[in-house]
Amino acid sequence: MPERDESTFGLHFEIMENVIDGQHQLSMIITYQSHRFPTATVQSICEKIKATLAQI
Repeated sequence: MPERDESTFGLHFEIMENVIDGQHQLSMIITYQSHRFPTATVQSICEKIKATLAQI
């Protein structure tokens, strides 16, 4: 997958499954338009997502 430095959407989440050494892992990529979402806002969203996923 090519590197992206900005989303074509306002805020975009992708969750992908990876298999590394036979173990399944999930990774999430978040891309966003920096002129619409300040870094502090995106960091806050990421923290809330991590906290939510930790509870599952």
